Amino acid sequence: LPRPAPPPPLPSPLGRRVKRGKGTGPQPVPPPAPAKPVEKEIEREMTKAEQLAALREAVAQFNDHWCRRKERIEELRAAHRQLSTPRPGGQTPGHGRSVH
Repeated sequence: LPRPAPPPPLPSPLGRRVKRGKGTGPQPVPPPAPAKPVEKEIEREMTKAEQLAALREAVAQFNDHWCRRKERIEELRAAHRQLSTPRPGGQTPGHGRSVH
């Protein structure tokens, strides 16, 4: 007698399809091979000009962020309040630590 066709693959909780197989459970389907090899960046020392340009960019971003000082301080205070306020049910924020 011919065997019935196997059921279709089930969706994985991680969003990938899985095959049904004999054994302990679903087996992950390997991802497809990339179409073309990914070019790897070559790690090298930055030139002085590149270092200076990177430093100037970092300072410019820092200044842009802190130019609205009052807003930044309010954001920090709000985050502090959120982390410092006890949660209902006695749960404490901060990965289970109750004393800082």
